[in-house]
Amino acid sequence: MVKSYILPQIQKEMNLRIGLSDEQIRCIVRLSGDEEGVRQLKHNLDALYSRLNLWYLTGKIDDKYIVKDSDIYEVVEKKELNLSYYT
Repeated sequence: MVKSYILPQIQKEMNLRIGLSDEQIRCIVRLSGDEEGVRQLKHNLDALYSRLNLWYLTGKIDDKYIVKDSDIYEVVEKKELNLSYYT
């Protein structure tokens, strides 16, 4: 469901084609908790892609960027990110 519906929708909305591995998707699902439905999962994916989009628009990353596991944990766990770390 994530790969076939949610991610393509988010990627289209943000015009950003950076993908996630199957393991990273499973990680986000686990970190999203046991909430019924997909509300928290979609929120976490939106937050991650919003951050990636910000980095892309400010030139911190390009469209060939490979998402790191640390990106996921920092966004999903709502830690502040230091953008200079990624330059």
